[in-house]
Amino acid sequence: MADTEFRRQLCGDVSSSVVMVEKPTGPSSQFCVGCVIHKTTIDTYILTRTEFIPRKCKLVVHFSDGTKQEAKRLVGDKQFTVIHSSNAHASSTAIWFRHEPIDYSELLCIVPKPPASFQRFWDRIARPSCASTRDDGTLVPDRYFLYICHHDNTKLMTTAPIFHKDGGVCGFVLDDCMTTDKTGEKVDAHVKFCVKATTVENKLRTMLKNDDWKRALEDKAKWSCTHNNFLLYLLLVISWATEW
Repeated sequence: MADTEFRRQLCGDVSSSVVMVEKPTGPSSQFCVGCVIHKTTIDTYILTRTEFIPRKCKLVVHFSDGTKQEAKRLVGDKQFTVIHSSNAHASSTAIWFRHEPIDYSELLCIVPKPPASFQRFWDRIARPSCASTRDDGTLVPDRYFLYICHHDNTKLMTTAPIFHKDGGVCGFVLDDCMTTDKTGEKVDAHVKFCVKATTVENKLRTMLKNDDWKRALEDKAKWSCTHNNFLLYLLLVISWATEW
């Protein structure tokens, strides 16, 4: 009973960090997961997956309280993209990147259930640390881990944050580890390949060329807003000159 209450409490504490990103595509829409990584009194910044986000596209962010806000792409690399809403969402909370080592514990993953709800999965770590290989063949230890989550749509889960019991995010889903056995049957469909939170935070520093990535996001958003306002002013001047 105490464990059930703890789970309910943690879900309540962290669910406001997870959002659903909608990309309108004609008569229908596509969805992916995202999470709030930074907020100011006037802006909200959300981390999501690059593959889903075109460079020029209006997006709609669905928050856990049912409200929606428009957002645009701000910056990204080949895996992760930060989108920006020029409104501060009052009830959402930014995640915190957990730096402590991952152990064989039970973790929480919140996954969108389009078009308007979320699912919560409590599952366990399969392997707390995995190495990766650079393009030159050198081995890079301790950037990834394996997480068991009984959700079949890994594409929808990609970049979903994985919460530790202390409320911090210890990593993000990247892909599944699905393989086939000798009979051709798929196995390991529920084992997810995940990147550690510290690696993603370093990615943010790299893509923004600043150790203070939160401040860099704010500066980039201000520049983007100023640039857009200037273009709008220029169009108005051209329109006015044409009329004369």
